[in-house]
This record gives sequence, C-alpha cells and structure tokens, in this order.
Amino acid sequence: MIEALTPIFVCYGYPFSLKSDNASQFVSEEFKEFLSKNGIELRKSSPLWLQANGEVEQQNRTLLKALKIAQVEGKGWKDELNKFLLAYRTTPHSTTGMTPASLMFGRELKTKLPELRPNKSVLDESIRDRDWNQKLSSKLYAVR
Repeated sequence: MIEALTPIFVCYGYPFSLKSDNASQFVSEEFKEFLSKNGIELRKSSPLWLQANGEVEQQNRTLLKALKIAQVEGKGWKDELNKFLLAYRTTPHSTTGMTPASLMFGRELKTKLPELRPNKSVLDESIRDRDWNQKLSSKLYAVR
C-alpha cells in the first residue's frame, strides 16, 4: 500500500494528517512506521459511526451512480471517472466557497465551460513592457 501512496506524495507532498477508520491496512506496523517517519498524524474514526464518514459516504454514492450510468450507456468507466473528478475539483464547495483545485494548487483548472475573467490587460502590459525593456538593454549591452 505504501508503494501506491508514494507517487501521490511525490506530486503533492506529505499531508499533515490522514483520517481513516480502523481498517487493517491503516493499523499495520509498516504503515505506522511510514507515518511516523514522514511526520504524518493518523486520525481514526469509528467504523460504525456513520456521521464521521458521512461526507465521504455521500461522495462515494454520487461517484457510484455516475459509474453505473456510464455502464448503462456503454461508456468507459475510466473516462467517466476522470470527467467526474474534473467536475468535482472545479465546483465550489458550499463550506469553503472555493473549488478544491484552487485550494490545492492556488489556481483554477481550465475546463470546457466558458468563464468570465477579470481584465488583466493592464498587468499584462506592464509585464510585456518590463520584458521588452530587459531584452532591449541586453541587446544594447551585447552590441557594445
């Protein structure tokens, strides 16, 4: 299991904590040692206390429904899973008012939906001017 987590941690860094139930893969000595070595706190919830996992359970229900619809329509489940994840990551959450992508990466992900962007032309012009001036001064220095 730890080998499966390594690519995720390489891309996104180590979390401060992981929340899980008391499933066997989360209470093994190997996993506890891995968490300890990487400074990750393990937070456990009761497996029979559904309120602790309610948000995850609702998310799983929605995901399973999307996958069942894909199966009925004869679509590939991997493609539909990716579409579902993109929609999830680009939809603002009611609790934070922000998308998971903006919270994770500090920017919004581009989607096929049209978007309204603030006018950044003033900022873009100043950046272009600075770039042009730097290139001109480098060119003048090289000619000397």
